[in-house]
Amino acid sequence: MSLSQLTNYEPSISELEALFVFPGHYSYTGDLPVRRTVEDEGPWAIGPTLLSPNADLLAECNADTLTGVLRAVVGLPRSEDASGSWDVVSVAHWSLGWVEHLAVMVYAEDGTVTPAARIVLGAIDRFRTSPALDIHEYGKRVRTLGLEATVESIDDTGSPWLAEEAPEDWATRVFAYLAKKHPDEVTFANEDGAEPSEIAVRRAMKALGYFDNNADD
Repeated sequence: MSLSQLTNYEPSISELEALFVFPGHYSYTGDLPVRRTVEDEGPWAIGPTLLSPNADLLAECNADTLTGVLRAVVGLPRSEDASGSWDVVSVAHWSLGWVEHLAVMVYAEDGTVTPAARIVLGAIDRFRTSPALDIHEYGKRVRTLGLEATVESIDDTGSPWLAEEAPEDWATRVFAYLAKKHPDEVTFANEDGAEPSEIAVRRAMKALGYFDNNADD
């Protein structure tokens, strides 16, 4: 099932009831009529956590993916449209300070489960088998940030020996050289990137003509 087809997800009664269980140690003082317990009345629930102060790249990607699907399939959030059936709300936590949660209208006026709730519960179900809602988007972000971090590491390492005539994008070119000649030096597994050795950076700079021989020791 693709992300856009999560509106077809058929939640169980237990899944719907679990959505109405207000997270412990949290405090919500917003305007949405959210239920605090399953027995309360009202169609709104505080759903899964989107972002917290210590959110990592995976959490940020999942938050962007889920809210993006809701915008594309369901429409604008309640904060931008009074008829919206979902929103992002800040919930206070005694130790974390603030936590962004997804609030969702679970039931429509006719008693049926809303598309927004189906998407949210379908996403929760997907998390049981995959940590990323969109593995391709997450991978793209890891590659982009990892490349940036690796190029920055090359810049930091090689700057003391940089020739004046070297191009502005010399660090990127050194990365490309290493990726072709010594790929192990620039291989990375996460957004932190790689830290090529000083010897590898110096040799690449010399091969490309970016090394200031007067600065060699």
